[in-house]
Amino acid sequence: MVYSSIVIEKNLIIRSGAEATLLKFKILPVESKQGFWINATSGITVNVKQSDYTQNERILSVTGFNNEKMSKEEKIIITLDDGFTEECSITVLPEMEMPPGYAKMPEIIFKDGKAIIDYELSELGENEDQSEISWYRVDNKNRSNYELTSLSRRSNETDGRKIAVSRWDKPCREIRLTTADIGKHLKVNIKTKHSNSEIGQGENIISRVVRTTDVNIESIILESETVVTDNDYDMEPGYFSVRGDLESVGSLGIYGTSGLLTKSMGCGIYYMKEDCIDDMSLVAIIEPECMTGNGFDAPYQYADIYIKYNPEVQSGYALRIESTAAEDGKVKFCLYQIKNGNGTPISDEYLSDAFKAGCEIELQVRDDILNAFISYDDGEDFSDVEIRGKIRTNDFGGFGFKYMAEPEEGYRCNIKYIEAFYSSESHKM
Repeated sequence: MVYSSIVIEKNLIIRSGAEATLLKFKILPVESKQGFWINATSGITVNVKQSDYTQNERILSVTGFNNEKMSKEEKIIITLDDGFTEECSITVLPEMEMPPGYAKMPEIIFKDGKAIIDYELSELGENEDQSEISWYRVDNKNRSNYELTSLSRRSNETDGRKIAVSRWDKPCREIRLTTADIGKHLKVNIKTKHSNSEIGQGENIISRVVRTTDVNIESIILESETVVTDNDYDMEPGYFSVRGDLESVGSLGIYGTSGLLTKSMGCGIYYMKEDCIDDMSLVAIIEPECMTGNGFDAPYQYADIYIKYNPEVQSGYALRIESTAAEDGKVKFCLYQIKNGNGTPISDEYLSDAFKAGCEIELQVRDDILNAFISYDDGEDFSDVEIRGKIRTNDFGGFGFKYMAEPEEGYRCNIKYIEAFYSSESHKM
């Protein structure tokens, strides 16, 4: 006796008032020639759209009705001639509402070393604020009409460069201030939205000039969830600049963590600092998809983590992480001097399997010495490397990451965290 079965998506999300959603299912085995009928709960309408016997697919057209404020759970039951049944749960979202207004008009305030866009949406109810917020630094210091907070519907980048954005339905309500902000205005473009509304028209809010007293820490953090990944900006002091393709992956990244996922050979992200810097250090967490300790798709591919670096002239220093042809799958760590884009080793080479998810890297420049500390510890395995190299001092304060490997799935890298410090104190983790 041959038993029939139904292959169908178990959960479907649709919205009330929207166009019909197609739901496909298959009846197995193909030769069973089973007929079927459909039962659905009262909040949805189901029609048989067509059948594709070449692909063994039946296609249903599903629409939902929900006049409430919260989502409703409905169900489709498919029954075959022989009595076999299968269910698909349908979540019907409420109809889209108009964009929300403000219960409190937005303004930019400065507090605890941060710029914060302070606002409240009206009639939010049980919905979540999902407003799209973009931050800009206004580089023109002579805009006297921006001395007071103002709001307008004009939204463009003619007066500033974008420095942070919202992603994954999380409003970017605040940013950390740095010395690059001092003497300049900040602009926020906010498009109001909640979890059941359309997105609103963008409105601009302009801050007062950022003062030295507004900034309380001198470190630069790569915020992977909000950093601007457009790759057509010029290399400018005080900004992160992307080259090639990097994708901010939120909680959908490698091992379910946020980060910047490498999407092309030669992609990278760089920060250029205009101040003259003596000593500096940085910490980085880079997650390779590959868990063997090799981290790359083929031998001799590599990634560079830069320090004391000027990305405009491509000169400074780096820790190079390079794959090898070794049977044990270890990578090679080595310190490099970079001049006009070309690298020269300045330390011994160290083979290690520390390049795995959770690998923590620190680079320190103290006078004419560059130190690198690489460690990996998952509670069971532990590996660490210390490297030391002598350098020629420069006054660069930039840093960055470059990925010189094929971005094959299973062998990509996730740039999870980078923070650069500008003080004489050690920040070794």
